[in-house]
Amino acid sequence: MRVSVKIRILDRKGGAFLGPGPVELLRRTGRCGSVHRAAAEMGMSYMKALRLVKAMEAGAGGRLVLRRAGGRGGGGSELTDLAGRLIDAFAKLEAAVSGFAEKEFARNLGCRILRRRGEA
Repeated sequence: MRVSVKIRILDRKGGAFLGPGPVELLRRTGRCGSVHRAAAEMGMSYMKALRLVKAMEAGAGGRLVLRRAGGRGGGGSELTDLAGRLIDAFAKLEAAVSGFAEKEFARNLGCRILRRRGEA
């Protein structure tokens, strides 16, 4: 058995600001060079992806994605340094919380469950 923890960071009004899905959208946007392609990979509409990006930008207080309009030269998107720092900070927070949860589970609950099942 192991613990699975999902972290969501809420804005001041209690709305979702950052979580695994939005962070994955940013990661894929950086890799693909396009919000549109990142959204398609995730099975998400482009409009929903744009709403998520704008909500994250509002919460972060700055631009996370620099978007260039399409057309003849093609469009595209690139992540800002702020987006990179946000992705890194979220990954570190996830790792720290998951590690803590695993230790607490083992210390407080895991051994009791295993003993009850006769596995310890």
